[in-house]
Amino acid sequence: MNKRSLVLHSLVLLGLLLAALALQRDDYERRAAAPGETLVDAKPGQASQVTWRRGDYALTVLSRSDGGGRYFIGEVQAGPAAAPARFRAGAAAERLFQSLEPLKAIRVIEGADDQKLAELGLAGDDGASLELMIQGALRRFQVGSGVFGKSDHYARDDQGRVVVLPGSLIAPLDRGRSALTEARLITSGRRAMQTLSITVDGRELVAEQHGMGRPGQAFWARGGDKTGDDALTAWVGQLLTLTARDWSERKLTGATPALTATIKSTAGLEVWRLFVEQDDSGETYSVVSSHGRLTADVDPQAARALLEAARRVTEPREPPAPRVPRAVETPSSPSVPDATSSAGSATPKLGRPDVTAPSASAGPDGAGPAENRPDTPVAPGDDTD
Repeated sequence: MNKRSLVLHSLVLLGLLLAALALQRDDYERRAAAPGETLVDAKPGQASQVTWRRGDYALTVLSRSDGGGRYFIGEVQAGPAAAPARFRAGAAAERLFQSLEPLKAIRVIEGADDQKLAELGLAGDDGASLELMIQGALRRFQVGSGVFGKSDHYARDDQGRVVVLPGSLIAPLDRGRSALTEARLITSGRRAMQTLSITVDGRELVAEQHGMGRPGQAFWARGGDKTGDDALTAWVGQLLTLTARDWSERKLTGATPALTATIKSTAGLEVWRLFVEQDDSGETYSVVSSHGRLTADVDPQAARALLEAARRVTEPREPPAPRVPRAVETPSSPSVPDATSSAGSATPKLGRPDVTAPSASAGPDGAGPAENRPDTPVAPGDDTD
């Protein structure tokens, strides 16, 4: 066998070996049940709690509901002795619950022995775990390593089945609180808002949005007015961009809000309140809203600017001064001498309003009759024949 043939055969054998390894690795996946097999048969709204545990760390997301609809509360516990800290969970939590109502496996892996379980990160109990509360029944999954090149994870349920769970369920839990925390303080977006009431310092301003649904053309105007108010429109933008920095269950019972905004939108009615508290460290600004449910800590500088802008916007405007119509001047007509007046009268000639006409018998230098001089105009109506 020459050198060229040896190299060729070596490459062929290497290719066959790699193919065999790949087939062995995917053997369990190729023997899987049909994709999309249901692991937890839950209907929308039936899941009430999801808990992610890794060592002493625990992250729980709770599903709650009230008159405003379904919302989610997160709870983090850094250790067995640590007090849990609650926060308002947002859209990521909503998508999380949607992915498990119902929960379907990407794949179900059959016949996994101890060696295979070790390869998938499921040999011991040292990894992460996922607990689901569905209508009072607890379902538990041991979560192993991630699928190569994907966000999906291998897992084993409480019935011993080895499955692949979707990354949409695992990824936000693994990233923790930062991936789930709600930043918004208002449910409605700018385009959905219809009317707005602003109350500050005992004054109330009612405003209405015009041009809804027309991007770039919508504007806010004071109640009963059709003229856009640029300052008011800018203030609404400030209101929507104020976000929560942190959440707590601290109650502000009995406190008087410094600023209240009542919003009517296509989603319903919302109430938003800003509270200002003074302590040794300075001013603290908090927001309680229909959307947040909990108390939100907000940036003091942004909240102070919003409050000052609300005071300026709600100040009574002086009524515009009445418009006085301007008198129209009628141009005067030039004086025209009467046709019966004598040629020698002192009537001014046309074109020379400030010059007295000379007598008909002599020019200004006594050189003869004025009609004999070609530069002397003839008054209309004079008989020169």
